Amino acid sequence: MRLLFLGDVMGRAGRKAVSEQLGRLRAAWRLDFVVVNGE
Repeated sequence: MRLLFLGDVMGRAGRKAVSEQLGRLRAAWRLDFVVVNGE
């Protein structure tokens, strides 16, 4: 099982960066589960 944990995603810029890149990362790394801690 492949997991990705992202912590301390801050503000609009952080949310935008994650939302823009997460699809590519999920496909490239064949992720099964992603946890994002937003502040």
